[in-house]
Amino acid sequence: PIVEIDQPVSTPRSYRDILDTFIDAEFVEQFADFWPMRHEILGDLILVKIPDEVSTYQSEIAQAMLTQHVRIRMVLKDEGVSGEYRVRNLTPLAERIDNSINLHFDNDLNCRTQVKESGHKYWVDPTKAYFSSRLSKEREDTITSCRTLRNKLDHQLRICDPYAGVGPALVPLLAEDDLIAYAWGSDLNPEATTLMEDNLGEYKHADVHCEDALNLSKNPELRGSFDVLLINIPHSTLSHLPSVLPLLKESSPTLLRG
Repeated sequence: PIVEIDQPVSTPRSYRDILDTFIDAEFVEQFADFWPMRHEILGDLILVKIPDEVSTYQSEIAQAMLTQHVRIRMVLKDEGVSGEYRVRNLTPLAERIDNSINLHFDNDLNCRTQVKESGHKYWVDPTKAYFSSRLSKEREDTITSCRTLRNKLDHQLRICDPYAGVGPALVPLLAEDDLIAYAWGSDLNPEATTLMEDNLGEYKHADVHCEDALNLSKNPELRGSFDVLLINIPHSTLSHLPSVLPLLKESSPTLLRG
């Protein structure tokens, strides 16, 4: 049979393809080398770093991104991490409300969103606790390393993650059959541990605490009791090692991943 159909309307491959809808085409061309080339999607949020050269047009950039990504709720400007808890410094640029775009925000900003990674879902809030989807490959490699140790020891593992954040490294490990006997997840940031409790709540063999990692080995119930230790604390790993290494068992092979 011969049928007639309408050619599907092609969607823009990048927000840059529709920038001239919001900015004069002359300026789009003039600043061609400065428009952000990459951004990070967390659930229904986009985090984007905007060069100073085009910061004047950050609202237009956000509107173009919302137009291209129809399932995104909000675009936020990412100005890096700061403070003791390494929380991102984020500024909201544009938000989709029903079918319209809002450019004005009050103090009651809701950035809680659910992320799906490797078949697992967990809650994050980049304004309250650090999380990066770009570390997903590292988390996958941790699972592989833990499987290897589990086979070597021939028993389920006890794992400690003293810098767990919202728990993205623990969720896929706990979901593995016959891999983890017990997991301790803690973080210094109380906002992170609140989210971690939501993410690990279904796993009865996991405990969540708001604790300083440097004090954990002082607890006789934790000292020398773990097969696996995760250390995700950039710039401070070496200085923290003497305090957290005593958490590992001494009588059998153990795994340290940083």
